[in-house]
Amino acid sequence: MQWFGAFDTSRREFDVLARTLLEVFPQVTLWRRSFSPVFPVYAFVATTDERPLDVVALERDLDRLVDQGHLDERVWLPNIPLAAYVANLTRIRDEFAGAPLNTDDRTVLEYMAPVTERQAKGSHQREVLAWEPLLHFCQELHERVPPESDPYLRTAPPEMRREVRAGTAYYGYEVMRRTGRSAEAARYRRQYERLLQP
Repeated sequence: MQWFGAFDTSRREFDVLARTLLEVFPQVTLWRRSFSPVFPVYAFVATTDERPLDVVALERDLDRLVDQGHLDERVWLPNIPLAAYVANLTRIRDEFAGAPLNTDDRTVLEYMAPVTERQAKGSHQREVLAWEPLLHFCQELHERVPPESDPYLRTAPPEMRREVRAGTAYYGYEVMRRTGRSAEAARYRRQYERLLQP
């Protein structure tokens, strides 16, 4: 697992991380830690084979979590576990082929990341994967790798697969709510609730 703060990461660094992991591991998936547009933290989960997600083990492990934080029960991940899942990057491996590899003797991320952070915060020359850019990126990933046909999710029932899009809809709600766009926030909230209906 490789955690990264999307709030300090541009699409350029994301592609380096994805390509580097996909060079070594046959399967790489992307997961979100929370729905915060301010400090979004995501994780690449890499595996040594392409077996599907063990839904039973996921639910069992999430039930052991005790810190429910500030989220209400409809967004607390043990209740909607696949809201944390974003996409199977293995299915779009070729999209990252042009990115440089990050290796022990060529640590390109060590030099790229501080430049991105400075350009994003100071001169606004670089766009990080937070707020709306991250929302649009997650939506694009859903279009490229639809959760309904993702082989990684093949053991998940249809209602659980809908949780993937629901998670992104809830993130969209948070983005719009925190930027004062009430009508758009309400639209994302309705989409989220509709996706979670049995």
